[in-house]
Amino acid sequence: MKSPIPDPRSLWEGAVLASIAHAVFVARAPYMVSSQSWDDNVYCVQDNADSRGAVAFAPSKTQFVGVFYYSESSRNPLRLTVDRPVDATKGLSEHLLFSLPSDLVTLKEQALRYVIQDVQGQVIPVVTAAFWCGAEGSVVEAVEPWSVVFEEGALLIERQFLSGHDALHRWQHEFEFDSDELSLVDSLFKRRIKSPDEFIVLTSEEQKVLRSNASGATGLTASREALAEMRIMFS
Repeated sequence: MKSPIPDPRSLWEGAVLASIAHAVFVARAPYMVSSQSWDDNVYCVQDNADSRGAVAFAPSKTQFVGVFYYSESSRNPLRLTVDRPVDATKGLSEHLLFSLPSDLVTLKEQALRYVIQDVQGQVIPVVTAAFWCGAEGSVVEAVEPWSVVFEEGALLIERQFLSGHDALHRWQHEFEFDSDELSLVDSLFKRRIKSPDEFIVLTSEEQKVLRSNASGATGLTASREALAEMRIMFS
C-alpha cells in the first residue's frame, strides 16, 4: 500500500469532506457514527479493530499534528510478547515526536488524548505513527519516511489525503450515495470551506434529503449530531 506525501494545504479540507460525507451516511447507518468525529479543532477516526487516530489543527488549518494507533502495526505494544517488552511509561510517542517544533506542543497534547491505551496497567498515549506541519505550512514532516508513517498508521486517513472530485467520488463509492445525497455533501462542503468557522444552517430541502434517507429517528439523530460537531445545524 502506498500514498504520496499529503499536501498540508488540503488535509483539513479532506477531513472536512470526509466528515460531511460520513454525517450524511450515518443517517442510513447510525451504527457507524463513532468512526469519524470532531471535538472542536481535533479530527478523530477509528475502525472496528480499535485502531484510531487524531489530527489537531491550529486556527490556520495548515498547522497540525497527527497521531495514530494502528492495531495491526508491528510497533503496537499490545501485540508484543514477554520476550519483547515495552517501556510503558513512554509508549512510542516520545520517539516519534521528539523533533516536533515547540510551537506545536499544544496541538500534540490535544491529539494524544485520543490515542490512550492501557499498557501493562498504565493508561498512556500509544502512537505507532505521527506527522506534523509547522508554522510555514509548506510540508508534512515526520521522523521517518512517509511510506513508513503511512503503513504504521496514517493509512487510517488515506481517503482524507485526496482532494477535489477524486475525493468526492471516492466517498460516493464508499457510502453508495444517490444523486441527492451526493449533491448535499458537495453543497455542505463548499459552504463549510468558504466559511470555515461560521455556523451553517441546513435548508429545508437539505433536511428533506436527510429525513427521506434516515434509518428512523436514530439515524436522523446520529446525522444531526455528527453535523453539529462541524457547526452545521438543523433549523
